[in-house]
Amino acid sequence: MGYRVKTVSTMTGIPRATLLAWERRYAILDPERTNSGYREYSDADVSVLKRLKGLVDLGHPIGEAVSLARSAPAIVTVAPDASAEPLVERLLSALRNFDAEVAQRAAPELDQLSFQRALDQVYMPLLWRAGEEWAGGRMTIAQEHFLSAWCRERMIGMLHAIGNGPVDGPRIACATAPGEQHELGLLAVAVKLALSGWRVTWLGADLPISELARMARTVRPRAIAVSVMRTMEEAEVRSLASRLRSAVDPSIVVFLGGPAVRGLEASSTDDLVLVSTFGAAAGRLAALAEVK
Repeated sequence: MGYRVKTVSTMTGIPRATLLAWERRYAILDPERTNSGYREYSDADVSVLKRLKGLVDLGHPIGEAVSLARSAPAIVTVAPDASAEPLVERLLSALRNFDAEVAQRAAPELDQLSFQRALDQVYMPLLWRAGEEWAGGRMTIAQEHFLSAWCRERMIGMLHAIGNGPVDGPRIACATAPGEQHELGLLAVAVKLALSGWRVTWLGADLPISELARMARTVRPRAIAVSVMRTMEEAEVRSLASRLRSAVDPSIVVFLGGPAVRGLEASSTDDLVLVSTFGAAAGRLAALAEVK
């Protein structure tokens, strides 16, 4: 049976404009056309749209919902208020024992969470716990590396699943500062940026400023986000900020973030933003994303 777009909108509860936008941006469907050129949706198309609507209603951004629907059509989502703490404990135990197989058994449960919830309630708490245990002598370097590598693989998978963000979104490049090896905090930020509509160019850890500048000349991003997690003296942070700012075109906004920046936020300018947390940058990023 074939349905016109207005009927499908009524059946699924998805506004017509939203339905067409999803179809255009994410290629979720390719409905047949009548001789007059009108879209004609099948029962299978309607089922797909109902599933997407259900995922979005449970908190999944549409790009993520599309990925979930394609990869695991029978997935059952968990309640938005369910605690992820027991899952963190099970994963911590498995990964402390270098047991990726046991950790992998939690994958279906992880996949039931929106990417935002998985980042905030599982991966970042898991990494924080690992760092705390390592600092306290309760976890070896090898255990911490194994856990971090497992989390990184899953988070990179998130970024790939959402295609690094919408193809027509404003572009932002993400890298850690020269000499900075800790990239997982910035990787979580990159996923959140992609979910919020940015097109992310992920460059990873320890990128020389000269290479960042070369990339910027080629890609012309609207913004660049650089993370520095290690302890630095204020003069060193200011020097790094100055070198970053002078290396790229002044039309590109540079964000320098991380614990090393804490206390220097007041030094921000229109084209150089110093932020210690992603949340502190959210408003500036949202405003920048609206600039045409």
